[in-house]
Amino acid sequence: MSIGVPEESVRAGSGDGERRRAGFEVRRRADGARKSRYIDCCCGDGAVVRYAREVVRRRFGGVGLDAILLVRRARRQEAHMLDEDAISGGIALCTLQCWSGNGLMMQDAARHRRPPTFIQQTPKRACHLGPPLPPGQPSSSLSPPAVRTGSRAMPKLERLFQRIGSEELCSEEFARKEDERDALRDLRSEFVIPTKGDLGNKRYGPARTNRTDVSNEQTASDDSEESIYLCGNSLGLQPRRTRDYINKYLDTWASKGVFGHFKELEDGHAPWLHIDDAVKGPTAKIVGALPSEVVIMETLTANLHLLMASFYRPTKDRYKIIIEGKAFPSDHYAALSQLAHHDLPPSALITIDPPSPSSPYLSNEHILSTISQHAASTALVLLPGIQFYSGQFLDIELITHHCHLLGITVGWDLAHAVGNVPLKLHDWNVDFAAWCNYKYMNGGPGVIGGLFVHERHGKVRPTALPQDSEAVHINGASSGTSSNSTSTSTNPEPHYRPRLSGWWGSDKRSRFRMENVFVPIPGASGFQLSNPSALDMTAVQASLDVFELTSMDALRAKSLRITAYLEERLLRWSDTDGDADANAGGVPKPPYTLITPPNPAERGAQISVLLHHDMLDFVLEFIEARGVVVDERKPDVLRVAPAPLYNSFGDVHRFVGIFQEACRRALEKGTGKGEGRIEE
Repeated sequence: MSIGVPEESVRAGSGDGERRRAGFEVRRRADGARKSRYIDCCCGDGAVVRYAREVVRRRFGGVGLDAILLVRRARRQEAHMLDEDAISGGIALCTLQCWSGNGLMMQDAARHRRPPTFIQQTPKRACHLGPPLPPGQPSSSLSPPAVRTGSRAMPKLERLFQRIGSEELCSEEFARKEDERDALRDLRSEFVIPTKGDLGNKRYGPARTNRTDVSNEQTASDDSEESIYLCGNSLGLQPRRTRDYINKYLDTWASKGVFGHFKELEDGHAPWLHIDDAVKGPTAKIVGALPSEVVIMETLTANLHLLMASFYRPTKDRYKIIIEGKAFPSDHYAALSQLAHHDLPPSALITIDPPSPSSPYLSNEHILSTISQHAASTALVLLPGIQFYSGQFLDIELITHHCHLLGITVGWDLAHAVGNVPLKLHDWNVDFAAWCNYKYMNGGPGVIGGLFVHERHGKVRPTALPQDSEAVHINGASSGTSSNSTSTSTNPEPHYRPRLSGWWGSDKRSRFRMENVFVPIPGASGFQLSNPSALDMTAVQASLDVFELTSMDALRAKSLRITAYLEERLLRWSDTDGDADANAGGVPKPPYTLITPPNPAERGAQISVLLHHDMLDFVLEFIEARGVVVDERKPDVLRVAPAPLYNSFGDVHRFVGIFQEACRRALEKGTGKGEGRIEE
């Protein structure tokens, strides 16, 4: 097989004679049979591609997935063909940079007359972006194909309940037993679950049942039954302790006035001056960060703007913003307005759209390929941790790693991820992230949000400059002192990441001096503007204290199980009068499709159900009349989210029964004849 590698890449990867000899040695040792198998893998199915990814990862660290994408694109274009020899020499990633138009690393190599750092080699050693193979383990020990996956790829989890018969699975007894063995079942009592009567009450406050009217006894019984609330992905339920916490806040305000900012009170909460620090520890646990890397402040879109003001630094060559095509509209508006703010056209916004119009799913390969295609001109990638419409959980670690290889800053909208799935923002090297606290975090409607800034971006350093030079600081301030002396001095204004600044982000020791010299708090707190609402912070504190009763790992374990139960129940459509699916051996086909990824590792608590066309309005009215609360997305989608903090398997059992009955009634009315439509 002939190999065609761009000449520039070969020159950049060769270096001096010693490195050239090392490259040839790596090529000489390449296994011809495995080389052919690798090339075949690049055009194979997903399982074989995962094997190829593992081969390269084990031998050459983090190059693997980039190299596969490169080869697959090359083959599609019938252009240059790379084999494993080229990858062995460290040329593949370099070529990827060239093909995507990113010449920054190549320019660096030319300027310093050496190959880029990611392809430098030592004699008789292949280059590595990750850990080497264990001692004594040859790369040929890898076995094909599909069992092994790359270290950064999400694992494939099995459907937990698929082997259980329908009669047992769909019984109320099964749900009851699952709830009995649920280690987190007592957390439900921490929340106020609205009753059916509460939902239907047209007056303010809880419903009042008239017990003296015997004729309405059945109605009263139904009204007192707890609703089936599966809408925590839109607004979480109220923790019972929220009312007590807010009453303490009101009592403090009433009895202490302004002194509530400063006084430590017995049996009270933190003084308002320090209330933002009081929630750092619990928040950091939930998002996998250092306490200094998180802060509760502002609201989601406001925080995205504040973060983009700091992290989106367009240049002549790199100015594009890449977002997910079906991202929440507010993310689109924020990105477009940032472009407009910098006098850039809307065409500088690049969207990652699903390859198929019939499915919202975005594969890792598709996401990374789109980013690589625009890498040379991209300044920022902004993606959702969990896609709000489909519920897909993106591979944050992998995508962040890929963006950083290409020299791109990456931020994350974690509105649907925080409190839903375990996160490791610090370990994953995420640049920045923002979220709201009213969905899975249960802080209340429109409550204050939160943000994360990695510690490497939050450092505040004194600036030591020669006294005969003009001191230009990263924050834009300057000092015009001039002298013939070449000694250095510590400049009074520190060196820190540029941002939109406010007084609550300044050092607490100088905050009330009113000196008009901004010295930011190190870490995420330095991005604060005004003092946060103590009322909002109190509500968030109430929810965080509930999270402190468990862990994200425990919540995730329950979430995986209860969501798998929901999925399996929805797939067991028992309407014998329904349309038979020939591909399923005559099993009746339900009048809906699940558009959330079937791999449990690629989703959070949400299952999105795409109904057949024109069924949504009838189904929603039917289930709401029976005390079910879920979220709709026009034209045909219901989003169902059992939150592990307060939802039970009994909730899911009751929901599926009511929902499938609604679907049958809709079919009887003659609706649902056509396939549902994915949101445009």
